[in-house]
Amino acid sequence: MQFHPEFEPDYTRALIAGHADAQDDPERAQAALASLDAPDDRHRVAGWIRRFLEQG
Repeated sequence: MQFHPEFEPDYTRALIAGHADAQDDPERAQAALASLDAPDDRHRVAGWIRRFLEQG
């Protein structure tokens, strides 16, 4: 599940890197970073959110 479809992968990478000191599970952080190289559904999910809000 992508919780912030509005975030570009590069921005998400920067967030993860910016919190490196607080990460207590380096393997999990690496898995999160690796997942950013896979295709994502951010445009589809953003469309769902936009349509929901427009119906409001």
